[in-house]
Amino acid sequence: MISGTWKLSGFKWIAPLILLLLLPPSLWSNEAGSGFVDGATKTKRKVDTKRLARICNSVGKPTLAANDRRSHAILEKLLGVTSELSLSTPGSAQNAATCWLLFEDPKKMKASNSQFLQRYALAVFWFATDGKGHWQVKTDWMSGKDECSWYGITCGRSWTGTNLVREIDLGFNDCHGIIPRELAILTELEDVDLHGNEIQGVIP
Repeated sequence: MISGTWKLSGFKWIAPLILLLLLPPSLWSNEAGSGFVDGATKTKRKVDTKRLARICNSVGKPTLAANDRRSHAILEKLLGVTSELSLSTPGSAQNAATCWLLFEDPKKMKASNSQFLQRYALAVFWFATDGKGHWQVKTDWMSGKDECSWYGITCGRSWTGTNLVREIDLGFNDCHGIIPRELAILTELEDVDLHGNEIQGVIP
């Protein structure tokens, strides 16, 4: 049985709720000076990627043109998963992977591709573990082929039909380095075998 006190308490909330529903959405956000619903109508602010136009100059690549939509869309996408410092630091695995995607990847994938971020994550792993210099087997890695065909990578179809990385099997492959946090991008990753390598860190 509901007590009279609780009935009264519930009734007292009816008026404020009605008032809230009657208010125009423009008054819900803190930007309008009201604090009813914090950020309810805030729009996504566009990231200014022009300051990163020289991101690959250190490896001999040209400055990105202001009207290069593909490149700036890629930078904006990557800034959502990796810090600007990591992306822009010459010699970092993240910077190397970014420049590879921008200039060298034969696939020329766009940021809007549903597999773009997983391709980036695997590229970061390649550079972070010195794939070019140490790996014993590197079949199809960093080629124009779908990353799901790269050695040691197994993918599965999602409900949307996208091929997503499910397994990484690179045990005893002479990988050297540190496991990058970007592996956390692979949200469907179920099994990772990296034993028998000179790798430090933990799976994110």
